[in-house]
Amino acid sequence: MARLREDFPDTLFAVTADHAALPEEPAGQARVPLFFFGPGIKAGVSDTPASPLDLLPTLAGLLDMPPDPRWQGRNLLDSGEAGVARP
Repeated sequence: MARLREDFPDTLFAVTADHAALPEEPAGQARVPLFFFGPGIKAGVSDTPASPLDLLPTLAGLLDMPPDPRWQGRNLLDSGEAGVARP
């Protein structure tokens, strides 16, 4: 991470993963990692349920861009739980 910070000081990274349904998971529920890394973002963890539809509104929020009304997701940072420090 330190190398990324040096090489890309003004870049926002979003990292997530795909998942396969496991027999022990309730239908439609899986714990899939999602993290953001970049300027103004401090470490934090949230157990708030989220959807892949929430990725774009959350990225827009981090970039101080207005959400598009056609988007179906929500900005995950609006809940106040996530660890984001605005510069």
